[in-house]
Amino acid sequence: MIFKDEFRNAWGHSNRKKIFGDSQVPMTVLHLGDEGIEVEAEENVALADFMIGQGIFQVQLAEHEAPGYFRYVDGIARQICVKLFGENYKNELKDLERD
Repeated sequence: MIFKDEFRNAWGHSNRKKIFGDSQVPMTVLHLGDEGIEVEAEENVALADFMIGQGIFQVQLAEHEAPGYFRYVDGIARQICVKLFGENYKNELKDLERD
């Protein structure tokens, strides 16, 4: 069920907590004080709660996970085709891959 839980549900429903899990990123907070810009101590922030950075982190995560996801989906499609069209379908796929 990894496919359903980690890919389809997380990305399909845009569930940031399922996409990022417990992942955190170190963050340094700056703010304007009476004497100008003040720097607070670095702290770890949960990616699921860091709204400003989520888009960037989603792109990076998708680039990393997409190849495995599409290979998995391709494998499912190929298994279905073999079940529907028989073992000869495997040979036809190999011929198409060579072209």
